[in-house]
Amino acid sequence: FTISAWIRLADNSGSNTIFSANTTGGNDGTPYFTLVQSSGDTQYMQLGRISVGALNSDTFTLAVDTWAHVEVSVVSGTAYWFFNGTAQGSDSTGSYDFDFNRTGGGTVIGMQSWDTGPYSEFNGWIDDLIVKKGVGDHTSGFTPSTTELSYTANNSFTPVSIPAAQQVTDSPTD
Repeated sequence: FTISAWIRLADNSGSNTIFSANTTGGNDGTPYFTLVQSSGDTQYMQLGRISVGALNSDTFTLAVDTWAHVEVSVVSGTAYWFFNGTAQGSDSTGSYDFDFNRTGGGTVIGMQSWDTGPYSEFNGWIDDLIVKKGVGDHTSGFTPSTTELSYTANNSFTPVSIPAAQQVTDSPTD
């Protein structure tokens, strides 16, 4: 699978979740993709499962109020990390099950959520979020597209677990 997005942090402290599954019945291994502050502007990406464990990218510098592209692609059991198209390490997914199609709540953009409320809320902007099931886009560096995504009848875009009234097809602009 691939999860990618353009992001802009309003504050770089703590954890900022980009995408996660939402479950009921406790934090039973809920999968998530998040940014975690290491110190100052130094961040790393994390792909994990609550109460199970996590895989981490190498660290990189992301200043507040700066747009950046982040991606994790899982190909043949290996997670590949990218910041602005530059490789940030890789790690075997081993026995982790990163099934984002969880029961009890669907998927969540911008936070982790289970039972009692939101956690690790994203403090900033998320633009052009792409989630691809069964397709790992990259295993080496690339140039992220700067063309704005557009959803029309010809794109064969089919939302999953997101009611039409809650879909966002436009984004903030600078």
